[in-house]
Amino acid sequence: MNILLISYFYGEEASGIISERIACELAAQGQSVIVVTSSNYSKKHDVVKVIRVSPVIKESLFVYRVVRKFFYILGCGRYIWHKGWQYQSRKEVRRLIKKQHFDWIYCRSTPFDANMVMVGVDTVIPVLQHFTDPLPPEGAYLPKGASAKWLLRKAEKIVNKASLLSFGNEFMYSYQVSLLNKPIKNFFISYDASSSSELHFLPKPSNEVYTIVYLGNIYGARNPRPLIEAMEYLGGDHLKLVIYSKRPRTGYIQETFVEYKGVEKDVFSVMEKADLLLDLDGDSLNQVYISSKLKDYLLVNRPILSITPQGSPSSMLLSGLKTARVVNNDFKSISAALNAMRNIDYQDVDYYERKKIINMFSPSEVVKEIIKHMTVER
Repeated sequence: MNILLISYFYGEEASGIISERIACELAAQGQSVIVVTSSNYSKKHDVVKVIRVSPVIKESLFVYRVVRKFFYILGCGRYIWHKGWQYQSRKEVRRLIKKQHFDWIYCRSTPFDANMVMVGVDTVIPVLQHFTDPLPPEGAYLPKGASAKWLLRKAEKIVNKASLLSFGNEFMYSYQVSLLNKPIKNFFISYDASSSSELHFLPKPSNEVYTIVYLGNIYGARNPRPLIEAMEYLGGDHLKLVIYSKRPRTGYIQETFVEYKGVEKDVFSVMEKADLLLDLDGDSLNQVYISSKLKDYLLVNRPILSITPQGSPSSMLLSGLKTARVVNNDFKSISAALNAMRNIDYQDVDYYERKKIINMFSPSEVVKEIIKHMTVER
């Protein structure tokens, strides 16, 4: 099949890295893939053609910059940037579908610009719209009100335009249906692809103090304060939290036992330095996410502490594993779990108990499911 993949991020940010994995795996399984993205993608390979679309209207660059500056002053510059990318991407998509045949147009990635591109393009080519996040995001990440209603209208347009829909997990599908208040028939569950299909056994860490590693940003509903208080209670001199983040907020957590580092491309070299891998979800009754980092954590022989509401997708995924613990985001639960986990030698634990979950998120299995549904819908 010839597939046109539209992804706002590609090869960067969590959603764009997953889009890259899926595009490359689609190509590896015999599909022809062209990607339209906003990312300045620099990798060179023959399997996937990547076209970068800029929101800047080249014919009127000066006017665009003046207008953009004006809207930034008003506080809505990002909105203009994203609308510009949608407009330019629609032009590029129209050009591509006139030039060559495509069997499917596949839209994914956050924010939802990629999905909105096809809302404005008329075509007989079937469109697969993937919901990386619910739209609007659940309440912990977005306040209710006019903006939520505006995003819900976007979701309705995306659903109406789709020939086929996919969702990141079952919880997300159920939550989106409850928001739309109507059934969705043509859909399937499409998990985010992890970075590998194999369990990796890394050397035993040789840290002077018990080191907790967290990959990603701490923002919004992700509240680290109970964790920090638990670490202080257990003795900050004997524990260390290392946060690998693209946008470290050094003023957010100022404790001496917390260290910020930049993002490293080789996540396995980072996880090798950990005694414990930390997953921190947002505090919400409607937690519908499985963080992208958790899929990579599962690939290595390191214990996982998942701070997430009971009944969340992550808590259900990790339920029953001896190599992971799930706790609520409160001081008592976290301190008890940390104290127990740092006194257990996890080197001799059977990490093969994760094999079924690893296979579920493997790029090959995720893409097989996508191709299967594309083939049936054709």
